[in-house]
Amino acid sequence: MTNIRHILILFTLVMLGSCTQDMSVDPKTGNQIKSETKWLLANSTDQKLMVVSHKQYDNSGQLLKSDLYNDSGLLLSQTVITYSSNLTIEEIKTFNNTGTTDFVINSYTTDIKGLIVEKLSKDSKGDTLSINKFDYDLKGNLVEENTFDKFGTLKTKTKFEYNFNNQGFVIGTRINDGIGGLNQSRDTIIYKMDQRLVERIKYDSSGFLEIIFTYMYNPDGKVSKEIQTDKSGNIIKKYSFEYTYFN
Repeated sequence: MTNIRHILILFTLVMLGSCTQDMSVDPKTGNQIKSETKWLLANSTDQKLMVVSHKQYDNSGQLLKSDLYNDSGLLLSQTVITYSSNLTIEEIKTFNNTGTTDFVINSYTTDIKGLIVEKLSKDSKGDTLSINKFDYDLKGNLVEENTFDKFGTLKTKTKFEYNFNNQGFVIGTRINDGIGGLNQSRDTIIYKMDQRLVERIKYDSSGFLEIIFTYMYNPDGKVSKEIQTDKSGNIIKKYSFEYTYFN
């Protein structure tokens, strides 16, 4: 939730199946995922170098805690999430070498469909930092995000566009500046079902290829590896994923 824009877009990439499938459930065993650990790997091998993120879930599949680390193992942020009927509270602490540097509380309001319609961000003193509002199409796809300052003045407007294949999978996304009309970025998504693989090709605002994300899946449909490459095919970073489950 710390970057809702990317979460809502990348949600379609996490499963090689229906986007309505519960990502916290192993589709083969039906067991709830208890934790997810993401490892940074050596570029030339699959040697594990460092944990870069760790997520914990409850036995109903809700994310409870998320820790993010840099490539040196330094804790960057720690997020704790609590839930009520239509409100989710996200408390985020950020760190550097000297300790806590910031503390933000995000409150997410959902509609009757469970879609996030508003995000209210406050600092540790309870002062409002910003308000984000989200609009969706009839299929539940995010189509517009508006960001307001604490006085209610519109600061940014972002529009999202999608292309779908005949199976209903997202094969392209475009993010545009809703105020200036400028293209911010564009993604092309390629599904290779027989290889249990998805490629996300990201282009910059000028239309040039910026980076390629390759997601590999295990036989149970969970992401097992992520590889980032540049336009020449050189590996930038590699990650692997490990899961534990509730019995």
